[in-house]
Amino acid sequence: MKKFIAILSFLYLHSVDAQNTEIQEVEQLVKSYLSPLPNALGAGLNNGWWTTAKPHKKLGFDITLSITPIFIPDTDKSFNIGNEGNFTGEKTATIFGGLNEGGTVNYNNGEGNYYSTNLPNGLGIGFVATPMLQAGIGLPLKTEVDFRYSPEIKLKSFHLGIMGVGLKHDLLQWIPVLNKAPIDLSVMAGHTRLVTGFDIESQGVDLNVQATTINLLLSKKVALLTAYAGIGYNYTSSNAAVTLDEQNTSFLQIITTNVGINDLSELTTIEFENHSDLKANIGARLQLTLLTINASYTITQSGYKLYTAGVGVSLR
Repeated sequence: MKKFIAILSFLYLHSVDAQNTEIQEVEQLVKSYLSPLPNALGAGLNNGWWTTAKPHKKLGFDITLSITPIFIPDTDKSFNIGNEGNFTGEKTATIFGGLNEGGTVNYNNGEGNYYSTNLPNGLGIGFVATPMLQAGIGLPLKTEVDFRYSPEIKLKSFHLGIMGVGLKHDLLQWIPVLNKAPIDLSVMAGHTRLVTGFDIESQGVDLNVQATTINLLLSKKVALLTAYAGIGYNYTSSNAAVTLDEQNTSFLQIITTNVGINDLSELTTIEFENHSDLKANIGARLQLTLLTINASYTITQSGYKLYTAGVGVSLR
């Protein structure tokens, strides 16, 4: 009897281990498909914090509305499924891949269970955009605090909300001789949080992106025009909550049903790998009395190209 119980326990534990491995492999497929999105959004959220290196004077302020399209490098439009594990296959689309570029994943657990299914296609877009409403106010010691916000957008199958805070501080005031130079040099740091939800081929996804950036800024004003540049470091952490549709037709539901995974709780929250990046930025701002118009270009070490355009009002 003891031997019989031991055999049953072994078979049960083997089954649990196999299911855990399969869940991990399915989770990796989801991560590989979705991860370019939070990485690109993080690059966008860490952009557009400044249009000059000069902080506002005490109680000076500005309000700026901007939008940043982030262009996706080709390396983020597809991934290779690979030939290791129970799930194998060739190249397939990420969320930014082509409309008809979803590949096929094959399942084989080595025990006679085999099937193939199609992975989701991409959205067929080469960029994603982050809209931003930002306000800054001057503090003592040539310091400025910035707040950013995007009114929450709620549609039937989509929602989006953004909040953030940043701080900019003049450095030249602390450097003898250089504090008389006709330029502005500052350090700034900012943190932005984005929450969004959407459906991909009947698969519900709620995405949470946290983006932090630290930058060294330089600018020079000549008459009405301010030219500015910056170098910095970006850091993005993100996770996604996955939901299944009631009709059980989503990609994730089909795979887990065919594989025979009974407990999907481990797939409901997915932690993406943290993403860090270096960047360089150049831009210009035109000020007409209180009205400001700005445009900038940013490139990151990962290959993201960002173009920001904005309008606003600024005083002091």
